[in-house]
Amino acid sequence: MINNKIRIGGGQKYYDEITLLKGWCMLLAVVGHSLPDVTKGFNIIGEASFSEFLYHWIYSFHMATFFACAGFLMLPKLSAQINVKEQLHKRFMRLMVPYFFYSFLYLAMKTIFGAIADHPLSDNALLGLFLGDSPCFGAWFLWTLFVISVIVILMRKLPLSLILVVALCMCIANVFVPDGELFIGVKRVLGNMVWFVSGGVFGVYYQYITKWSKPMGLAIIGISLLTILQFVHFEKCSTMTVLLPYIKGLAGMIGSWGLMMFVKPYTESSIRKLMKLIGDNCMDIYMLSMYVLVPMRIIYVNLGLMNYVNYYVWVVIAAITGIVIPILLSKHIVSRNKYAKMLLIGG
Repeated sequence: MINNKIRIGGGQKYYDEITLLKGWCMLLAVVGHSLPDVTKGFNIIGEASFSEFLYHWIYSFHMATFFACAGFLMLPKLSAQINVKEQLHKRFMRLMVPYFFYSFLYLAMKTIFGAIADHPLSDNALLGLFLGDSPCFGAWFLWTLFVISVIVILMRKLPLSLILVVALCMCIANVFVPDGELFIGVKRVLGNMVWFVSGGVFGVYYQYITKWSKPMGLAIIGISLLTILQFVHFEKCSTMTVLLPYIKGLAGMIGSWGLMMFVKPYTESSIRKLMKLIGDNCMDIYMLSMYVLVPMRIIYVNLGLMNYVNYYVWVVIAAITGIVIPILLSKHIVSRNKYAKMLLIGG
């Protein structure tokens, strides 16, 4: 989804661990999209299942981590002297061209096949599309990241500390503005700006952070805390109820970064190679996997294959297929045509 190079001085520095981190989170995203009951509410194996737990565990932090990675790679190299028009055009082509392509494609498909769609179009679907509420379930990230990038570029002359304060204020506004008062796209910008800017702060001080951090210790603490918090509820404490999603997100993010930093030196490790492969093809998998997973969900649920194939076996099959096929499609078809590449993956 995002380039892993940060320009420093006259050259560029490549952060391999960010590729690995994106690969890890994209693997989790595909697994989350491969759970056919949780994502669509079919409750095939019950609400108290491991599937339900895994879904909420993944969604606690994986998208927040993508926003943090984007901020990590953008904010440290942002300066008051950048060519604003060039930067906006670059990000529009990378993010908004595929956003509009997938959104209008899904708008047409749901208009034609609305009677059998899991989520039929609303009355204000067209207006919502321009405000980040895409009928294509994964495209919301592209719109949100673009809008956040525009805001940050327009604030480029401000100190990073002040940008962080603004992001925190946006986060607070998102928490206290009732659902339905704003378009969901606007609320997503308000809620995710803080992750983007936090990633940027992390990137600015990265050389100091990596000197004292213990990767495996961070991995164990972060992932353990994230897991424990899935079972914690604060019905009697409204403050903790508000803070809990952000604590989960931060715990999962730090734990995942620590895990990938631990994996990074093992260049011949199969796990590292897999994370690198997925990370290098992150955008391709994110946008193309829907054309694999949605038909597979229909086959499993609507056509009754769930009566013959074990649920978790199917999830593994769907996840593997949802990664392999997009990589092959991108390598052998999409990347060979500049127009297909521009429309499908923002190339």
